[in-house]
Amino acid sequence: MSHNNLFILSRPLASLPLLASKLSKNDALLLRGDACYNPAAFSIFEVPVYALKTDVVARGAQSRCSKVQLIDDLEWVALTLQFQRCISE
Repeated sequence: MSHNNLFILSRPLASLPLLASKLSKNDALLLRGDACYNPAAFSIFEVPVYALKTDVVARGAQSRCSKVQLIDDLEWVALTLQFQRCISE
């Protein structure tokens, strides 16, 4: 079964105040770029949260990933295939 939307976020949570109103229980978040400075901040949402491992490591944020699944580029591609739409914010 396909999920609804994969939101691909590249900015910190503070710059995305309306995100909660857009999410449904069948959605997920993928963090990349500057969104990886504090991945734990995105765990407030009740959806799966993924982050690109290379971006997390580059920002020294490995210790803030307890509720975030780190993935590589190949897993990112596989993840996008599970969703009906991918939305970059």
